[in-house]
Amino acid sequence: MDELCGIAINRLHISSMDFYNLTPIEYHEALQDWGKQIEYGVQSNYNVSRWIVRHLWNMQGKYLKHPIKKVTDVEEFAWDKKEVQTKEEVIKAIKSIFGGMAKRTK
Repeated sequence: MDELCGIAINRLHISSMDFYNLTPIEYHEALQDWGKQIEYGVQSNYNVSRWIVRHLWNMQGKYLKHPIKKVTDVEEFAWDKKEVQTKEEVIKAIKSIFGGMAKRTK
């Protein structure tokens, strides 16, 4: 428990009293939010770097035959790819959620 308290004090910047007043769900959500903030900061830095490379590359356009049109042409990161569900996956998810409810009401 002391290790979890140390994580809360160090990463979340809360007091030990505040830590012991948190429920496990609140603690989990706080850590999830902290992780998202860190991830957003890293992504922002990489996106800015990628934009600068694109800009510098295109400034030399008169010497280059291939200007970079999209920032993702410099480097494509995992967060650039958007996961698209197929129609079958959506139907399966809906049936798994509402299928059980339909059986219970009959």
